Amino acid sequence: MRLIRFSIFPFFTFLFFIMCSSPHKENVKLALNIVFEPHSLDTRRLRTLNDINIANMVYEGLFRSSKEGLQRALAENYSVDETETIYRFKLRKSHWSNGKKITAHDFLQAYQMILNPDFPSDYAFLLYYIKGAEKIKKGHQDILSLGVKAIDENTLEFQLNHPIPFFLELLSLPIFFPSSGSEGVFNGPFSLFNWFHNYQITLIKNEHYWDKEAVHIDRVELHMCDNETGLQLFEKGQLDLEGSPFGTIPPDSRDALAKEGKLTSHPILGTQWIRVNTSRDELQNSAFRKAIASGIHRKDLCEHILFNSQVPSLRVCPNSSAVCSYEDGAKESARELLVVCPQSRILTLSYSSSPLSHRIAQAIQSQLEMVGIQIQLERLEPKVFFSRISKKDYDLALGNWIADVPDPLNFLQNFRTVDTGTNNTCWENSIFKSLIDQAISQKGEERIKTLEAAEKILLQESPVIPLYQMSMQYVKNPRLKGIHINDLGLIDIKGAYFSDED
Repeated sequence: MRLIRFSIFPFFTFLFFIMCSSPHKENVKLALNIVFEPHSLDTRRLRTLNDINIANMVYEGLFRSSKEGLQRALAENYSVDETETIYRFKLRKSHWSNGKKITAHDFLQAYQMILNPDFPSDYAFLLYYIKGAEKIKKGHQDILSLGVKAIDENTLEFQLNHPIPFFLELLSLPIFFPSSGSEGVFNGPFSLFNWFHNYQITLIKNEHYWDKEAVHIDRVELHMCDNETGLQLFEKGQLDLEGSPFGTIPPDSRDALAKEGKLTSHPILGTQWIRVNTSRDELQNSAFRKAIASGIHRKDLCEHILFNSQVPSLRVCPNSSAVCSYEDGAKESARELLVVCPQSRILTLSYSSSPLSHRIAQAIQSQLEMVGIQIQLERLEPKVFFSRISKKDYDLALGNWIADVPDPLNFLQNFRTVDTGTNNTCWENSIFKSLIDQAISQKGEERIKTLEAAEKILLQESPVIPLYQMSMQYVKNPRLKGIHINDLGLIDIKGAYFSDED
């Protein structure tokens, strides 16, 4: 036997060097403020941007939105037929957090549940591009007619009604994610460790994640506090990110943060608006709804309440050139319309509880009172607010829409039919619906004109009243790298890490 001699000192010196130069350090924590308690982590039921962003931390679909753009996630590769309506995906080898293999049947199982007529899913309409999906959801066809097939455990096929240019982007949304059929089982970069309601959620690195080597954070703390408190915690070094996309930077703090070079700001494809319950009293009258739209002074709102951090807008779709039938802050026009359709009772403006939303609501209340429209305010906790919106139990509701995909159709299709899960205004219009359906299969300039014609109807009828185009502002730990917030308001923390230098 040959005796092999070696020095232990060089070995540990080498090991020490490797450990020090590695991008991953043990027990690395990322702390964020999500402001409010999530409504759900069930990807089939999500509605708010906050919930979608949290779901993207613990779940994953065929594709993932990242700094580099759309990246293949569970899809190892895919093919599209010559009609651009049949997509076939080969799944990569991956597992749920309980060690069970992820299969094509997990996707099919999720879609079948979403399209069950008795299953409440506000985002189900995004599946309607798939053959048979809308008729199945409305109870007119059997689930077996759905244009999704699990060819085998590793192959998933979609058949669409028409070519959809943004179909791959849709597949990165939680509504298209697979389902394990069990609670507390995840397949994203992180998994749920604990949840102290209305206080904090803790996520830990998912050791069963297929790309775990790219994850450098061991623990994510999701705090729930108002943005004023969150900013204080950030200044003390207890939070690594404060503000968008989960909340807002307090308006009176923005100038100082900007001067210090701490504030990051960029526009997103989002519109702040007021939903109108068109089934209630004078709100059934489009002239009265237009009086409300005319009586709001958006420029004044953005200048004095939002400190010019947002851009006033009369249109539903960002960057739209659709013709609008009213002007901003047109008080005389509003008063003239009220002569024809006078107010019969005090209306209630409901909104999700936050200091900024309250200030916006107060400003709108004051502006409308100046033209003779009496408004009372109703400040609700987020879960109560969204429950009331879904039940159509409101008069006016302050809210917004941030695009799921960069396409104006994504804004307009909310109002395609009265039973679209994100409509909630009790409004529908047969000509509007026909234009939306035409646009789905159109391309180029023809499609743009069709969508503008549809938006014109929406603005004339005013079931929704645009206020401003949205932008995001946040402050970030200068050592925090590898995160990305895109122009859809989606945050990707999969590759987050902390550098040794600012």
